[in-house]
Amino acid sequence: MLLLASSFSGSSLSAYSSPNKGDYEAHRKWLSLTASLPAARWYTHELEYWGCDYPPLCLFLHRALSLLVPFVAPKDTDLLDLNVRGYEGKVENLRALHIAAEYSLALPSLLLLLSSEPRAARYPLAAFVLAAPLLPLVDHGHFQISNGVPLSLTFLALHFLSSSPDPPPRAMSLSAVLFTCSLLTKQMSLYFAPVFFCYMLSWSLRPPAPSLKLSRFLHLALPVLATALLSFLPFPPPQWPHILSRIFPFQRGLFESKVSSLWCALDTYPLDVRRRLPADELQKLSLLATVAAVLPACGAAYRLASNPSPKVPRLAPLLRCLHQSALSFYLFSFHVHEKTILFPLLPLLLLAPHDLPHVALFTAAALLSCWFLFVLDGLETEMFAGLIMWVGACCLAAGDGAFHKAPRKRGGPLYELLRVPVPALAVAAMLALVAASKVLGAPERLPDLYPVLVSVAGFVAFAAAWLKATADVLQDARGAGGGGDKKSKGT
Repeated sequence: MLLLASSFSGSSLSAYSSPNKGDYEAHRKWLSLTASLPAARWYTHELEYWGCDYPPLCLFLHRALSLLVPFVAPKDTDLLDLNVRGYEGKVENLRALHIAAEYSLALPSLLLLLSSEPRAARYPLAAFVLAAPLLPLVDHGHFQISNGVPLSLTFLALHFLSSSPDPPPRAMSLSAVLFTCSLLTKQMSLYFAPVFFCYMLSWSLRPPAPSLKLSRFLHLALPVLATALLSFLPFPPPQWPHILSRIFPFQRGLFESKVSSLWCALDTYPLDVRRRLPADELQKLSLLATVAAVLPACGAAYRLASNPSPKVPRLAPLLRCLHQSALSFYLFSFHVHEKTILFPLLPLLLLAPHDLPHVALFTAAALLSCWFLFVLDGLETEMFAGLIMWVGACCLAAGDGAFHKAPRKRGGPLYELLRVPVPALAVAAMLALVAASKVLGAPERLPDLYPVLVSVAGFVAFAAAWLKATADVLQDARGAGGGGDKKSKGT
């Protein structure tokens, strides 16, 4: 897996031809910024050139990495020079730091989450998750370390949440702190927050004695508040509203680039939703749509925590809830990037033993939905190499007994249509459109024709996946209410 990340990271700098030199330069600038200036100036210094717009723990992570630069690259003085623009030194130095930081956390957290699995299944499943090409392409090709680290923290939080039908207060407090750290490392972890909140709320309200309810609530609230407060303390309190506005930039619009969301699909001709509706109305619509879409996952998580029966499986239903919640945010929320498809993807990968064909197709659709981003980054060849490697990984998994758990009770013909045929057709359409863009080229009047059509095809795949995921969490909610499916075990 390290070789996979390293091979992708050997490519050109992300969007290096752009005026601000891409995300690689952003993270290099933050590395030098945190090494050169006190924390009170991190969110105010030179905002027009890659000003900080990530939560505090992400910047503290950059500060920690900057301490290692003298050992990794003692002669590379430009790496930590705040006055450098468009760093052209040895890019391998910073990328090596980021790969080490990510995988030193990702692998242990993944294995800990899968610790309840038999050894024969644990390692193949962990390897399968890490073989998915989108994470290393985005984090080490496009260059965004801030995805792998919060996802790993979320996995750790999920481990303590799901390790017992009735987790002790200490485990729940630790889970709450870890997820808060994930949220304070990257704001996209908010995609998972409704599930964690509803599960923890249900757990705190379950005991019959009021004193125990209060005790459980305080075991969650106090660590969360303390963690958030400690992360913001290095910054002057008058800056806090400014920091939050940087982290949640609603003024940037409904979506970025060619993302496979509902709003991007509705912004195509003749609908043109952004021209027909003012931005504040679209914000309200996206909020309402997101809240409505995520309710099934919230209800399932709440009901799952309310049933302490050991017969009710924990990890798999929670993973399905996280997937449905994150996919709801990706499809319906405000200011979505194409890269954030990683957040609904990662929980789904862990469900591969239950439905390998659907997981394989969703992963391929997620990769292809970022095609235009990889074109801009000069990573198109790497994307196709990753897709070929992914097909090989899925073929190997299909022959491994660890990926053939007893299937859950399926729905009717519509469910089966959403599970494989619709995503398969969408992936085929995306591949055909990418091929047509190379053979035929785009009309002069419509230079973005193929990226837009690929994003719409991706939306079809993800909308079908959302409908299937919603049906799954509703089934989990019914199972939790009735004592669970006695045939369902483990993940």
